[in-house]
Amino acid sequence: RMYGLTFSSVEGNTSNYESENNNTLATADPATLGTIISGQVASSTDHDYYSVVLGGTGVLNIAFDPSNSFDYSQSRFSIAVFDSDGLLLANQQASIDRTFQVGVNTAGAYYVEVSGGSNSVYDTGTYGLTLNAAAGNPTKFESESNNSLATADSLNNNTPISGQLSSNSDVDVFRFSAEVAGYVEIQFSSPTHASAYLDSQHAYYFNVTVLNEFGTLLANYETSGQSSFFVGLPNSGDYVVAVSSAQLYDSGTYGVSATPIVDVSEHFESENNNTLFQADPVSLNSTIYGQTYSTSDHDFYSVTIDATGILSVAFDSPEDLDLTIPLFTVSVFDSDGLLLANHEASNDRVFQFGVNTVGIYYIEVSTANLCDTGLYGLTLTSVAGSTVNYESESNNTLATADVATLGTTMSGQIASATDHDYYSVVLGGTGILNVAFDPSNSFDYSQSRFSIAVFDSD
Repeated sequence: RMYGLTFSSVEGNTSNYESENNNTLATADPATLGTIISGQVASSTDHDYYSVVLGGTGVLNIAFDPSNSFDYSQSRFSIAVFDSDGLLLANQQASIDRTFQVGVNTAGAYYVEVSGGSNSVYDTGTYGLTLNAAAGNPTKFESESNNSLATADSLNNNTPISGQLSSNSDVDVFRFSAEVAGYVEIQFSSPTHASAYLDSQHAYYFNVTVLNEFGTLLANYETSGQSSFFVGLPNSGDYVVAVSSAQLYDSGTYGVSATPIVDVSEHFESENNNTLFQADPVSLNSTIYGQTYSTSDHDFYSVTIDATGILSVAFDSPEDLDLTIPLFTVSVFDSDGLLLANHEASNDRVFQFGVNTVGIYYIEVSTANLCDTGLYGLTLTSVAGSTVNYESESNNTLATADVATLGTTMSGQIASATDHDYYSVVLGGTGILNVAFDPSNSFDYSQSRFSIAVFDSD
């Protein structure tokens, strides 16, 4: 088919348009602050560079305006900012209008690169780029490269700092100091994009990790929205907050702050407490708070019992959810590591078991089928008294059966699929033995949850 092609020329200023070839820092087009410059990504390998000279420290504001707008499924453009040495300071993915800021720590030349988006997806429509400089505190913005403890940016007390993950492998590291032991409140705000997509994706955009100055993990949270969480600080000194990408990636600007708090009335777990030998000591009648940061995290706590009786375990779930799939498993072990009790929960739960000997007992909190990274509470209460009405592990055989008293209810719990609880009773003559079984939960008849068997002395 035939087509028509017409050329026309208009005299005017060309400084507001890119000039190819501007594919490198050396051939960057100079941009005027406050003036829009127009360009176009001609192919998936086209890179448009622009340069601007800033006279001092402050904030560089980048406003990007594509001629076409798309949904979030695939980014059509990548907007990157470099310093005079070519160090990447920020990188944003965009398919719609996007404005972001970069802290400028020194005067000099800075470069902005516009190229195609992720997975070689690009748009050939005309875009607009406007750069503005403003006075401000550059320490309110992360400074690349802050990917390690040695190059970490300072987090001042309760002062938020803005950052951005330039890629899904970027890690932004921040450092804060605690004058005394206590705990810290971490507040994290996600970009609008990440917050909007949380429910539909059922996955997270950001990992927020807290470590001590030696790199020991204290806590890890996955988030895609506005989050506030607490982490125990066992000692005074320097601590680190690291922000990285989770299952999904978002290049938008996030905010993070750290506020150390001195309050000895609150107690928090200290990672790594993943084994009996690393268990955090817990005082009776005092709540300790913890968090399962992944499906492989196991939080162990130890408590010393000075008298036989009943130990009550109260678990305060971060969510009060009526789920068919439990989120947490709460287990109790004796000093030899023998499993005494095991409960699954998705909401608040209280259970009791008999303590037949004094000594150290351990409580483990771990994830069940899913991982909830919210803050849970654990409170242990001991009541001295008789334990004859509670099973005592291990009562898994006829030889180790617990002695039951006729007419008295015995309380027990199936700790696992392989747990068998045996009870013995002595009868004085012939007759009928009546067995009444009362589970704490009632279920439908489609599947039996328990099996009750009766044996003679042989």
